[in-house]
Amino acid sequence: MGVPVHVRAAGGATADITVNSATWLPPGCASHFASPAGPGCNVVELTITGTSHRFFLFNQDHIFAGYGGGNQPWTHPDDAPRPATFAVDYQRLHQMPPLQSGGLRDGQTAHGFVGFAMPTGGDLYITINDPAQPASYTEAGWIVRT
Repeated sequence: MGVPVHVRAAGGATADITVNSATWLPPGCASHFASPAGPGCNVVELTITGTSHRFFLFNQDHIFAGYGGGNQPWTHPDDAPRPATFAVDYQRLHQMPPLQSGGLRDGQTAHGFVGFAMPTGGDLYITINDPAQPASYTEAGWIVRT
């Protein structure tokens, strides 16, 4: 955490992405599950800085988290990676602003929080996919502990 990872999109655009923090919060953190019976939340703080003249796209819908441990490093057969969700109550948790979507050119920066409704903390495998080719192009991946 705290160290930028240089990434390249399928179309050649580049950016530096930094995971600033990662926190697991107990049940009740998501607005859809505001009861103790709902899952907890992993909330990840990201900073994205464009480093090319090409437009670097990002989109919360193409950021995933899972517990890993399967035969591939970023997957688990019993626990598919979960997409980020706006169900997390970012304002109540003082985790503002939520990262949404956009694009950056050289020197422009986006900062925000991404939440995942998940039952526990622990080792969290995070991947960011290229919004232009989401099914086939993973731009970056991290393992963080929440």
